[in-house]
Amino acid sequence: MKGSRTQHLKARGAATAVLILLLFVSLASVAPAAAQKTLDYPNAAATVASGINDSGTIVGNYYNSDGSEHSFVSDGQSFTNIDVPKAVWTEAAGINQGGDVVGYYGNVADSLMHGFLRTADGKFSTIDRLGRFNTMPLGINSSRTIVGCMHNPGTMHGWVWQNGAFVSLSPAYAMYNAINDAGTIAGWYYAAPASIRSFVLSGTGKTDVAFPGSADTEAYGINDFGAVVGWYAGAGTSHGFLLENGQFTTINVAGANLTHALGINTAGTIVGYFKDASGYHGFVL
Repeated sequence: MKGSRTQHLKARGAATAVLILLLFVSLASVAPAAAQKTLDYPNAAATVASGINDSGTIVGNYYNSDGSEHSFVSDGQSFTNIDVPKAVWTEAAGINQGGDVVGYYGNVADSLMHGFLRTADGKFSTIDRLGRFNTMPLGINSSRTIVGCMHNPGTMHGWVWQNGAFVSLSPAYAMYNAINDAGTIAGWYYAAPASIRSFVLSGTGKTDVAFPGSADTEAYGINDFGAVVGWYAGAGTSHGFLLENGQFTTINVAGANLTHALGINTAGTIVGYFKDASGYHGFVL
């Protein structure tokens, strides 16, 4: 399985332009039983729901028993395949309010990851950062500002793309995973010696996000109210989380071995995936 999301199926110093805010949160827990729905692509071996917009349109990926990877949009009932034409595999990562989708794909010419934008009318365009081995768009807002990451061996950077051009680059070893309509970005970075921490970027302000007591916290989605979802490591597995109004809430699918939350809309509907004895499944919460 390809890309940063499916690998988990498996600071700046005193910079005058950056305000580092420490986030102190309280911890709560929730049992998301009645409102939870499993999302499985028909006859697929595994399904991941990676994003959702305010219309309830879900974007995600499915995997066949032969290991092939494909992408879809769904209303929660029916599915439409949105593979990049002639690609060997396609992984959709984010969707905006208008139905534009971003993600990345591989082709037969190389073993690299190439970014794509699929507009709501079904037109594809490639997004590649020249000189980089992999370009991975991960989030898009209503103005078609796109965020993602790129990497060469040994390094990785988050980036922002606007009006056909890359306009900013993060420090090394960071990913930009989601952007809301206010331009606020959620992502994560590697922290020495061997942990992962998340952040929210708003203008020149940077808020660090770390689930209490966890070495690894990865933020993957943010809505227009600033609520953040992702996952954290704990007790030998990983759990989804919602961070809203300074408070963390754990998200665990009942009976699952792991739960990852990847997207959230303004209504508070959360999508992601979980693993249980039968395999990997998408969920809508």
